[in-house]
Amino acid sequence: MPENDTQLMDGEKLKSVLERAVTDSESRIVFISAFITKVAVDWLAKRAPNNVDVHLNCRLQPFDIISGSTHISALITALENGWSVSCLHSLHAKIYAIDDRNIYAGSANLTSNGLKIYGVGNLEASVKVPPSPENLAFIENVCSSATKMSVHSLQKMQDYVDQKEVHISSYNWPDHILDEEEGIWSQDFFWAKPDGDKNSAEHIHDMEVLGLQDFDAADTSIRDRVRGARCVQWLTETLENEDGQELYFGRLTQALHSDLKDDPKPYRTNVKSLVQNLLSYCEAYLNDEIEISRPNYSQRIRLRK
Repeated sequence: MPENDTQLMDGEKLKSVLERAVTDSESRIVFISAFITKVAVDWLAKRAPNNVDVHLNCRLQPFDIISGSTHISALITALENGWSVSCLHSLHAKIYAIDDRNIYAGSANLTSNGLKIYGVGNLEASVKVPPSPENLAFIENVCSSATKMSVHSLQKMQDYVDQKEVHISSYNWPDHILDEEEGIWSQDFFWAKPDGDKNSAEHIHDMEVLGLQDFDAADTSIRDRVRGARCVQWLTETLENEDGQELYFGRLTQALHSDLKDDPKPYRTNVKSLVQNLLSYCEAYLNDEIEISRPNYSQRIRLRK
């Protein structure tokens, strides 16, 4: 039966489609997946032709390694196969592109559960999308924004997790482990205020940003997670580079619109919402570190000394 380009596929169907496309690949394979495991890399290695360039992009946050969602051994195997491995900490997408002709996007990670390589697996949904110039440019933007990994850098990550596993609360690596170059994305920001609808998709996204299941954790734990969020780190660094370490709301919105790596960039009204949500979290959890006031009608955001 011919493949229906508009039909939703579960993980098992996607695996079957990818097996054919990968085996017939002639030039390039790009797999973008938040999580990557050893079983899935071994599955891919059995099918990818030797003369094809293979690029893997994953999220690779410390907790992804601790939880077993991504296997360092899988990424080292990929590099030993001559493939390219990169990480993008804001990554949540799952995209499979073969020869710039076949592109599949959906919820399935490059894992055993995502593609139902073994066992029951997860209930996933993916679909084939057209290889339009816009879609190809999106994939290239993800790849160019990611940080390339080496066997040495991956081994440093594993050593760091093995030594300090119980102490890791940040979802970013220390600079001596990984010097990130990916910039800031709208995905890194809060999509709702902390007192918003707990069942909304925006709230679920924010829990992922913080690495929490819900707000039932102790306030001190949430505070540490908020402080370690990439959007808060961006705010702190932006204020540190300003005279008086302060900015008014309008200037802060302009700075974020300029710094966002999204292509195309969000509308300014959407950027305003990102800033407003960010400041709401700062007021709720970081009031002793970041001062938010209204001296002249507009909000002033300033680092406390």
